[in-house]
Formats: sequence, C-alpha cells, structure tokens
Amino acid sequence: MIRMVSDSDSDVEKAPASKNGHESDGSQSDKDSKIKKKKLKPAKKRVKACDVAEMSSDEEDEYTDNKKVYESDEDSEAEEEVIDEDNLSKNRKDVLTFFNEGTELELQAIKGGGGVKAKNIMAMRPYKGWKECVKKIKGGKKLNTDLLNNASMLIKMRDAVSRLMIKCEKITKKMNKMVEDLTNPDSTMELTEQPKCIPVDLKMHDYQLIGLNWLALMHKQSLNGILADEMGLGKTIQAVSFLAHLKEIGEEGPHLIIVPASTMDNWQKELDMWCPNLEVLNYYGAMDERRHMQQEILNQRIEFDVILTTYSMVVNDSKLFRKIDVHYVIFDEAHMLKNMATSRYENLMRIKASRKLLLTGTPMQNNLVELMSLLVFVMPNLFANKKEDLKKIFAMFPKSQGSEVRSGHEQKIILHAKQIMKPFFLRRVKSDVLKNLPEKTEEVIQVPMIKSQHESYSNMKQEYKNRAKDIADGKVVAKNDFGMSMIMNLRKLAIHPLLIRIHFDTSKVRQMAQILKEDQSHENAEEKLIIEDLSVMSDFDINSTCLHYRCIRHLQLSNHQLCDSGKFKLLDEMLPKMKVDGDKVLIFTQFVMVLDIMDKYLKI
Repeated sequence: MIRMVSDSDSDVEKAPASKNGHESDGSQSDKDSKIKKKKLKPAKKRVKACDVAEMSSDEEDEYTDNKKVYESDEDSEAEEEVIDEDNLSKNRKDVLTFFNEGTELELQAIKGGGGVKAKNIMAMRPYKGWKECVKKIKGGKKLNTDLLNNASMLIKMRDAVSRLMIKCEKITKKMNKMVEDLTNPDSTMELTEQPKCIPVDLKMHDYQLIGLNWLALMHKQSLNGILADEMGLGKTIQAVSFLAHLKEIGEEGPHLIIVPASTMDNWQKELDMWCPNLEVLNYYGAMDERRHMQQEILNQRIEFDVILTTYSMVVNDSKLFRKIDVHYVIFDEAHMLKNMATSRYENLMRIKASRKLLLTGTPMQNNLVELMSLLVFVMPNLFANKKEDLKKIFAMFPKSQGSEVRSGHEQKIILHAKQIMKPFFLRRVKSDVLKNLPEKTEEVIQVPMIKSQHESYSNMKQEYKNRAKDIADGKVVAKNDFGMSMIMNLRKLAIHPLLIRIHFDTSKVRQMAQILKEDQSHENAEEKLIIEDLSVMSDFDINSTCLHYRCIRHLQLSNHQLCDSGKFKLLDEMLPKMKVDGDKVLIFTQFVMVLDIMDKYLKI
C-alpha cells in the first residue's frame, strides 16, 4: 500500500488519529514509505458506460417555448383580445384548472405568490372562464397578472418532471426483477465466492456477498448505485471486495475513494486487510507535498490502483480531480450529494468517472430535493441538460418537511421517486440479515456527577447567573455567543471536567508560562502570549502540552484526575462485566476529545 503522510503543518489537513490515540507521524516500513516510480499500464480494460442515455428518448421533454398565457396589461388595454372560451389553448386551460382546483400549498409555489395571495385566489373561486379569471386576478387584493404566466411556467415544469420520472421508470422496470431475484434467499448468485485476493482467514458474510453481487450487477448494467446498509454491516468491506473483484476480472482502475477525514484511517486499514493486492495512494498532506504528488499522478510516474483522499482535499485541489480520469469514484457518507443546489454537489459530480458509488448509512428520506438529487446521481446522462430546470422547480416548492404540510403533487413525486430509486438503492438492517442478533433493548441511565464535578458545575452555574444579572443591570455588555458558550461549557463539564479549564487555574498557567519561557523551545516567545495561548485551552489540551515538553512534565495531571468523572465511574462498573461476558462496546460522543481522554483512561 502506498502512503503519503504529511508532517504537522498549519495549513494541512492532519492524518486521522490511529486506534491507540497517537497521531500518525509518517513513519512506516521501507516498503510503504517509497513511492513506486513506475509508469501506469496504458488502456486498462473497462466496461463501456452508457446504455442509460441510449435507453432514454432523444427528444427534449422539458418546456422549451416561452409563450405567455397573458400579455402585459398595457398591451391588453390598448387592444382587447377576443377570447374564444370554447377553444382555449392547452396552457390557458391548465392555468384555469390550476386556479380552480389547486390547493393552498400548490398555489403558494407560484413565483411571486405566497400564503396571502394563495388565499385570495381561492376566495374568488370559481373561475368560470379565462376572461373572468383575468378580470378577477387583475382586480384581486395583492394580486397581479404576472401570477398567470408564472402559474403556467410552474405547471410546465411540473409536467417536465413527471415526464422525466416516466423515463426513469422505464429503466427501473428492467432492473427491478434482477435485483428482486438477487436479494431472494433462494436465488442463485453469479458470484458464489469472495474474491480470491482476500486473505483466506477473512470471510465475508452471506449478506455481504449479496451486496457484492448487487454491485457487480449494477456494474454490468453500467449504472451507478447507492449502498445504504445500516451502520455496522460492513459497507466498506463490500466496496473494497468489489474493487478486488474488478481487479480480478481485469478492470483495474484507477479508482478514487473520497471519505470524511475522520474515517480515512479506517479505510486504510480495511484496504490493507481485505485487499493487500490493491496499490493505494493516500492523497493528503501539506500543499508542497500535494503539488509533488499531483505531478507524479498527472505525469504517470507513480503506480496505483486506488487514490484514497478526503472531501476537503478534493475541494482544495479540484483542478487535479477534474483532470484525472478514473473508473469508479466511491463517495463515503457523502451528505453533500443529497442536495443538487449546492456548489459542493456540482464540484463532486464534475469528477470524471465511468461509474459512481455512494455509501451512506441513512435510508431514503421523504425529501423531494434529496430524492431527485440521488436520481441525478444514479442516472446523470438522463438528467445532463435538465439540472437547472429541476433547481427552479425545487425553488418553487415550499420549504416544508412534514407530509401533512406537503402538496399532493409534491407527495406524488416523492412516492414516484422512491419507487424508481428502489433497484439502485440497496439497504439492509441488522435485524433482517443477522439471524443470531439478540433482541434490541434500550436503557437511558441518568448518571450522577461525582462530588468534585458537581461542585465545579454548581460554581460555574452561579458564575453565569451573576454575569447574566450584571448584563441585565447594564454593568457589562453581553457578547453575542454568551448564551451558547455558557450552555456548551456546562454540557462539557457534565461529561468530563477535563473538557474545560478548571485544574490549571490562572496561577498554574502563569507558572507554566514562566518555565516555558526559560526553556530553549520557547526562548524567542513572549511570556504574555504563552499565557494567552494556554488560557484558551482545556485541561486535557494543557495536560497534553505538559507531556510534550519535558520542562513542565511534572505539572501533568494524575491518573485520578483523568478518571474524575461520573460517567467514567459508571464505566468502571460496566466495562469489566462486559469484558467477562464477551460483549462488544461501541461508544458515541459529541466531542472527539472525549475519545482522546478515554484512550488514556482505558490504559490506566
């Protein structure tokens, strides 16, 4: 595995911490630390993309004409139009029907409309003909004839979306049967064994093998997919095994994997463990280091099967990732791909790749923008020239969440989109695939703080009360973030006192600054600035500083202080019993620093 690891740098995205809590320092074996200076093999075998575009009609279904249903008031007054109510144009009939039958929410979606205007339109019903409709709208309170043309535009755009959905449905019908057969327990799978390059001591679960077959099926059909298994079912392993399968059949890549910085370390380990044959280039580091890697990549002086990088690296070096042509791009936890209106979505979709795979742990939501964004992701060729129109349509819909406040049209599109997405969206939950899974039980435990923690909490609360009173009396000016920082500090203290600064009071901070100023490491520093830096740090950060500099190491916190928390006291009781019972423990926390403290705690 090829790894390019950055040194510590102010403008650098740091490599994620390893499992034992220490940051990667870039030291690796000689084999790993050397870049393989070898030209890439030209013209690697790939499945030709693109039957999706061929399946769709060449005709443009979208609204392309700009004909108005009502000309300007000035023109109408100058020369009154003769209207044949029995032979109205289709556009005028649609607007007339919409004004007579549209719900309040649907009327609100008209550009320039709103709640009051929608109510006024409904209050003047019925509209018996076009001439009467124009007259009422012209004379209506807070209404104007622009609403007629804007309503026509809305109707045409909605119809365009409906036609696009029908196109998508034709493609979906072909896939539905294949996917249903594949996920049937009694079905015969094409891939009955895991890829041979996976070490023999590692075995994929049956449901993971089904996931691999699903990925292979999507690949054969030249379609993008979304693997959305519940967390803990091994989406990473299934994706890695799929890349291994591609290599075995001669489609070696290169591939691009884009992940959050917090999961990069885990991806490195899984790639190393499950498919050591894949040559992986870890693309992150300082600007100078990345420039060097860019030259190596663009000039094909480095051999790799996979580039592993983070979203921030792709954003920072977007020009590079638009130049390179990859076989598969895998997006891990790509929440920004669920909203096509964002610039991040546009940048990520511009990456040149034959196929795309999205990994997410969340099911499909009842959110129109998200569902349509995912449809564009799955069938980019079909929607290639239609994204701007879709954005306009989404802007017209009210920003509602609950189904009870959605229009009937919006709910209809959501249900249609979810049905279309079904074969391209594979989601399994633990209760369905893990047969020996015990029944899930939930218990919320109210954990009391220990005595010292409770005293600190009470003192802080009283201090904030006094400050709030001074603000109310006009003695001090409130800062904009006073309320939020107060709540956050109380929350941190309730979890663990080391998340804020209590033990290292002002006198200790000054003492440390004086010692550091005398040390060679800070001989050119100002004592005042050292004090300022330490004053804004938490106890745990300051303790880490003590461990870093020998001259102040004697001021580090004791093991007792590291464990000084009500929640850690509860863990003292629970963890030994869980270990004896052979239980596995997964801990979530809002603050990354809590995991760093726990790393120290578990080693005591």
